[in-house]
Order: sequence, then C-alpha cells, then structure tokens
Amino acid sequence: MKPAAPAPTTTKPAPAAAPVASSPAPRVPQPAQKNHDDEEDDMDLDKAAAAVFLRRHIVHTPSAYTSMHGQRLTLVQFILATLDVMGHLDKEVDTETKVALVKWVYSLQHPHGGFVGSDHIPEADLASTYSALVCLVILGDTLAAVNRKTMAKWLHRLQSPTTGGYRQYESQPEDLTDLRFGYCAMVTRKLLGIPLASTARDAAIEYIAAKQTYEGGFGLKPPSEAHGGYTYCAVAALALLDALDRIRDRSALIHWAVARQELGYSGRIGKPNDTCYSFWIGASLAMLDALDLIDPDKNALYLCSQRTLFGGLSKDATSPPDLLHTYMGIAGMALQQHLLPAMAAKVQLADLDVVTNISVRALRHLHAAGGPDVLKDEQHAAAAIEVAE
Repeated sequence: MKPAAPAPTTTKPAPAAAPVASSPAPRVPQPAQKNHDDEEDDMDLDKAAAAVFLRRHIVHTPSAYTSMHGQRLTLVQFILATLDVMGHLDKEVDTETKVALVKWVYSLQHPHGGFVGSDHIPEADLASTYSALVCLVILGDTLAAVNRKTMAKWLHRLQSPTTGGYRQYESQPEDLTDLRFGYCAMVTRKLLGIPLASTARDAAIEYIAAKQTYEGGFGLKPPSEAHGGYTYCAVAALALLDALDRIRDRSALIHWAVARQELGYSGRIGKPNDTCYSFWIGASLAMLDALDLIDPDKNALYLCSQRTLFGGLSKDATSPPDLLHTYMGIAGMALQQHLLPAMAAKVQLADLDVVTNISVRALRHLHAAGGPDVLKDEQHAAAAIEVAE
C-alpha cells in the first residue's frame, strides 16, 4: 500500500537492532481443507509458528525484501505490531533489543521534521513517520524525543493549500496528494498532540469526502474505482478529524464494504480474496459500526487457510508468507474476535484500536506515560457523531 521511498544514495551496514533486507519464505501448502466435522481444527492461527516466522525476520530479513531497504521502518512495524497483537512481544524482543530498536528509530528522525524510512534516505516521508511512531509506541517509548516543533512545521508544508490533501514528502509535486498520506498525517498529529488549524481541517475533510466514488467506497481520485486500502485511510482519517458525519453516502459505503466479502475479502470489485483486506475492509466497517454485517466465521476460515508451514500468513493460496499479510491477517482476526467468543478464547489476540492500527495496550501505556489519551478522544468523537445522527 505504501509507495517505495527514494532509493538509498549510499550503502552502509545496517544497525544491529534493525532487520536487514531479506525474502519471503516459499509457500508450503497446508493439508487439504478438512470436512466440516473437523473445521474447528482449521480455525487456528498457530501463533507459535507465526512467532518463529517473525523471529527469523528480526535476525535475517529474507533477500526478497532487498528492494524495500528504504522502507525498513515499515518492515519493523509489521514485525513488532504482529508480536504485540499476538501477546508475544516481550517473549520475542528482550529489553536490550527494545532499547536498541528505539535508538535506531530515533536515529532516523530528520532535522527538518518527520522520519526517513532507513539510513541514507535523504528525505523524510509521511508513511515512514507513521511507522516510526507506531514502532516507538509499541516499544513503550513516550515520544518525548520527537521534535514536535519541526514536525508541526513539516506537516504544515506537506498539506496542499489548494486541495487540502497531503504529499508523501516535500520534494513531491503539490498535485501528488494521496489519501494514504493524509491518514498518516492525522495519526501523527493525534499521537503527538499537534493540533490542526480549523481552515486546514476543513480543507482536509473536504479533500477526503470528495474521494468517495459512485460505488460507495473511496478511490485515489474521481473517477477512480473504490479500493479497500484507500477506503480505510479515508474513513480512519475522517474519524481522527471527528468528521465521520461528513461521509457523503454512508449507506452506499457500508453496502460496498460488506459486498467485498466472499470467504475473506477482496479490495475491489471483481478481484480475488486477499488476506490484508480482512483488516482494511473489516476496520472500515468497525468504524462505521457495521462489522456485525459480515460473516466472521467465513473470514476466520479464510485467514486460517493462509497459514504456511513456515509460520506467517500469505495473501492467497498461491503466494508465500510475508510480513505485511501476516500482520494484516492477524489484525483482521483481532478486530472481529468479539463476534466469535469461542475462537477469541482460543487465539487470545490483543484488542486493537482500528483507527490508529495500534494495540489498545500500547496506547494506554502511552497515555499513562504522559502522552495523549487517544482512545478517550476517539470515544468522545464517536459519541458526538452518534448524537448528531
């Protein structure tokens, strides 16, 4: 979902705490699906195997990830976030490694605001900044070392004064704004307590609302087709702006999102199921108070069918496991687990804040350490929207 960051200008050994580039393991298919009498045995994510898969990536990230050198922060985010949601963070990442990771993340803070995706990347970008903050929050950091003054100025420069949308990085042309980067900007502001001026807020809301397509979901720009990833970014950004009531056709949006489910979810009309959309679509429906309209059993069966013998989840039956789909699949299971009490007791996943895509545990720790109460802010926003309706 995130565009590749600018190519590295030089080479240098990676910090010991950070994954070095590497390759998704080849897929080894699971045994054929059992009959319905044995279906309960199939409904298991096998967290222990997933933890082994993630541990390998912490030490030696496979060579297939070499092209993502500029996005190493995002790879680390997926590893840490998956371990956190599974309840395996402290088991797999000791205190010494956590300290080293925090130090590494802060080494990527740009002096003019934001974070770069990896060493030797010359320019900060919004997606890497989002990943950096998520990593720090999961690791228990207070975000006190983030330079809020330069961050606020940088965020201001990235917002287009013409459209209200956000660019990925400063050297990008002003017209190359994107819903994804607007979402990253809003989470960044929320985690750091950086306010948005009323005129800039109104412009951002209008920019997002205008991206709803005739299908009901949100696309890159009219008349683009609706897409699950863009829809999540749009809905979550509006939630962070306390503006879910500005969605132009809420009913059409819910109808489009619910229609994306077959067994799992697809991201667009006519596309096959893909593990990651269990989160993108599921979280969008959760924010719209409509997750109970889906079939959680079917989605759970699809997600569990994407396990591989190497641990981790793949996007579909023909693909190898990778970090993104492992996290998004497990996150998708976590957000619907209240609909499946028996399975929730079996898999025991942490509660997830679907708006920021960070565990409730990590956000509560941030607040206890003196940071913003993100969860309370979101509850107040939801209550205000409910009253308005």
